[in-house]
Amino acid sequence: MPPKKIREAAGPNFAYQGKIPENFSFVDSEWEKWLRTFERYRKVSRLFAEPEDIQVSTLILTMGTKAETILETFNLSIREEESYDSVIQSFNKYFAKKINVIYERAKFNRRYQFENEPVSEFITSLQELSMSCKYGPLREELLRDRIVVESSCSNYARFKGELTVHEGLVMRGKRIVVPRTLRPTVLGKLHDGHLGITKCQGIAKETVWWPGINEDIRRKVTECFTCVKTRNNPTSPMISTDFPALPWSMVGLDLFSFNQQNYLALQDYYSRYLEIVGPLRSITSSVIVKAVKKIFSRFGFPHTVRCDNGTQLCSEEMKRFANESGFEIVTSSPRYPRSNGLAESAVDTAKRILSKCEDVDMGLLSYRTAPLENGYSPAELLMGRKLRGLVPIKPENLIPAIPDQDQLREKERQIRLGRKAEYDRRHGARELPELQPGDQVWVQDMREVGTIKRKLPEPHRRSLSTPTSTNAEDDLQPDIISSARVSSSLMEMRFNQPSTRGLPTEGLRNTIGAR
Repeated sequence: MPPKKIREAAGPNFAYQGKIPENFSFVDSEWEKWLRTFERYRKVSRLFAEPEDIQVSTLILTMGTKAETILETFNLSIREEESYDSVIQSFNKYFAKKINVIYERAKFNRRYQFENEPVSEFITSLQELSMSCKYGPLREELLRDRIVVESSCSNYARFKGELTVHEGLVMRGKRIVVPRTLRPTVLGKLHDGHLGITKCQGIAKETVWWPGINEDIRRKVTECFTCVKTRNNPTSPMISTDFPALPWSMVGLDLFSFNQQNYLALQDYYSRYLEIVGPLRSITSSVIVKAVKKIFSRFGFPHTVRCDNGTQLCSEEMKRFANESGFEIVTSSPRYPRSNGLAESAVDTAKRILSKCEDVDMGLLSYRTAPLENGYSPAELLMGRKLRGLVPIKPENLIPAIPDQDQLREKERQIRLGRKAEYDRRHGARELPELQPGDQVWVQDMREVGTIKRKLPEPHRRSLSTPTSTNAEDDLQPDIISSARVSSSLMEMRFNQPSTRGLPTEGLRNTIGAR
């Protein structure tokens, strides 16, 4: 209706000459906005001071011709039709938003937390959506379930009865339930002081919770690069060498010094028969080859010779001798000589004989005739007969007799199991995860990060490269490594655990500390 007619309908006292609101579009969603505009007009024009029937007439005329038709459907009394508040209330009900409860509940149930969305915004959004769902007294419980459902309902199912909502936060007892998107941040705060697993879990028990939080804390602590660099490696279980199938099939070889002179120790893995060569005039490859050849001329060539990575033992001359003689040279891990366990033990025995016996040959004879833990002497196991020493012995005892192989192997198996059990118990050994190609490790004594290149045939041995050593076929050894994966799988490694074989005994772990 033109403004002139509206003014005429308002009466002679209507003094407002400003802009009158546009006619209403009769779109339900626009009603509240249009009504606010009309109320401002009603105030500035002082229409509110006019009689109520004048206010109603102005309202109807301003809305448009369709308003009259709608007004008639209200079935108001004459008195109510002349009451501005009654007419406004009727129009409010008429234009009130028609809520589709099924649709609103579907929106509520399909609302998930967006990536990087703050949890406060997510909870506020859920609260607003739930207002239109007409859940009644179930609203708080359903709101609680929706706040945690984004972290997978199955994880929360058995805790549902323990969860509550307090001031918009989901709680489990006194602990705040942390949504999935905030867990990395909370884990960082729990480990901010670089405390251990137990202490971090203790803090969490008083403050925050989510399904699997203890495992997440354990992973966070073990993968912390700062902690990895200073962590003491746990000990992994001992790996014992298998008892060889034949005498003199596998021998250990090592060079050592005693009283400023050099010696060569060689011991059979099957019989523990020991040979000491020296003092050596030099420790060149040719001298070593000549000494070893003499020993092999008496007992034959073995299948395998285990030794460390000494230049004399890994030289081209030594390799050529091995190829010509038909035996294989297997080296221990660099900087970890104890992985050649038997040879190291042979050196200890040799040094005791050299230090205690005036006649080294007689000392060796005594050692070779003394029974081992399995009941047989080294000479019996290697030669099938006892040796006659200084101690009187009946001739019948010198008759050659081959040890019962089944009985011997069972004894050796029990001895190895007992040693392993005692070692594992004494050191609190436990299985540790293995390093895989591509894993990064912290090399302790080199103070740099290395990358595992590949697995080697022997247990727990890996080759790695570092910025200063691009081809460290230096296998990583046992307790040289602890198993924590740091961020992008960074680990620390240290080499150091005793071995009863020429192989590493402790699994590569997260600290490679080359020795």
